[in-house]
Amino acid sequence: MIKLRSRYNFAEIYLLAYLCLTACSHCILNENGTLNNLSPSTAFLPSVYNHESNFGVNVTDASGSETEAKILHQDDFLTEGISGTEQNSPVWNIYEVVDHALGHNPATRRMWARSRALAAQHGQARSALYPQVKIGTYAIKSQQPTVINGAVQRQRQAVFYPQLEIMYSLFHFGKDQASIESVKAALEASQHQYSRELQTIVYRAQCAYCKLDSAKASVQAEEQNLRDAERTQASVEKRYQAGLTNIQEDLQAKASTSQAQYRLEQIKSGVEAARAELSAIYGVPISQDVDVYPLPRGGSAWHETFSVIDSWMQRSIAEREDLVAMRKQLESRETALKAKEKALLPELIAGFTGSLRKIQHVDGAHSQCNAYVAIQWNLFDGFRNTYDVLEASQMKKIAEADLQEAQLNASKEIWIAYHAFRSSLRQLKAAEASETAAEKSFEATQTAYQNGLASFSDLVSSQNALATSRQQRVQSENSAYVALATLGYATGGIVIGETASSK
Repeated sequence: MIKLRSRYNFAEIYLLAYLCLTACSHCILNENGTLNNLSPSTAFLPSVYNHESNFGVNVTDASGSETEAKILHQDDFLTEGISGTEQNSPVWNIYEVVDHALGHNPATRRMWARSRALAAQHGQARSALYPQVKIGTYAIKSQQPTVINGAVQRQRQAVFYPQLEIMYSLFHFGKDQASIESVKAALEASQHQYSRELQTIVYRAQCAYCKLDSAKASVQAEEQNLRDAERTQASVEKRYQAGLTNIQEDLQAKASTSQAQYRLEQIKSGVEAARAELSAIYGVPISQDVDVYPLPRGGSAWHETFSVIDSWMQRSIAEREDLVAMRKQLESRETALKAKEKALLPELIAGFTGSLRKIQHVDGAHSQCNAYVAIQWNLFDGFRNTYDVLEASQMKKIAEADLQEAQLNASKEIWIAYHAFRSSLRQLKAAEASETAAEKSFEATQTAYQNGLASFSDLVSSQNALATSRQQRVQSENSAYVALATLGYATGGIVIGETASSK
């Protein structure tokens, strides 16, 4: 098997999605089915990152044998500020970016509020299991003519009617319980959607971090290209002053240097765009001081993975948070349909009513109590209940179709992400080999040109090839990191979770 192994492993960040996945499945609902009182900014954030642990991908090669090799190595990676770095420090490591984004992104608060609202709906549904108690008071003041001793007089009278009514549903063919189960399933679906939202934030933070780091690496590569162009220009000027070349080559060398300067400034603007994107995800104002620690460079420790795609795909479809949420949503629709169907049946209820009649200026009070058992059956309401059942049935079919479509899309995403990751490792290996060969070719051509053994076109061609190879290597490194993040996100944390659970 192949493992990601390092002292400060970048792959730990992908483990955050898995930690959120497993934590949320136990933290939102307690044993009574109610929502725990947790803070949205801290409820699912690991408080300590174990930087000494080894995380990675378990892969069996095509021959069936197991091998172990480093995918990432970074003994000196983030030696400053790996933990305990000030939050307002202008230079961030990947852990700080992910942690801060999880705690301050508005999406987490929105999903948390949604979970709280569904928890309230769950409480509303459970209220049907308890008796309904109503208290009312009626006060009547009347005035009526009365004949007393042959004279008509107006008699005023005040009557008070305090009343108590208790009603309890004894039996309704499980309608109330079905309604409760429907809301509970929707609440559990929201819980898994919250977990997936956390994974999405982790993924976005990873990609933004890699984008800024790659842009900075592109600037460094282009600065090297500019220095090479200046070396070429110096060599051409030296030969031109000695009368060994013509002015056309001298001017072409100067133009090549100017083009390198143009490309450098163009790439620097991309750094600022990436800086702005990362600042937005991190939740701080954009500033020139915002910077990140570099990711490990060098693809010699990245090794190609082989066919475990089938097991990843099966586990992801079964365990990925958004798909679990959709299955819970389907369960909610099914139980909602049962509740609507049972609403068509009669209901057995028991009740108690009591009242007290008190007349002003009259001694004593008259009380009355009634206890009853009744059957209620809504025979006709304009076909409203019938249409409620029809609506619930169609909503169930929609949920089934959505789940099937989501499973197919998940399989597609995993397949594409897996092969993109494999391809990115091959591209990185080829890009590094190309850069190494281009560097040797440029040095050899530079020496040969200075000694009159190579033409100016040979020198410019080798210089351009080296510049292209450097940028390809930077892009390949970034593609590998992003592809690994995408694979982790597509599998819902399964890639990292397998290794963590196997330790």
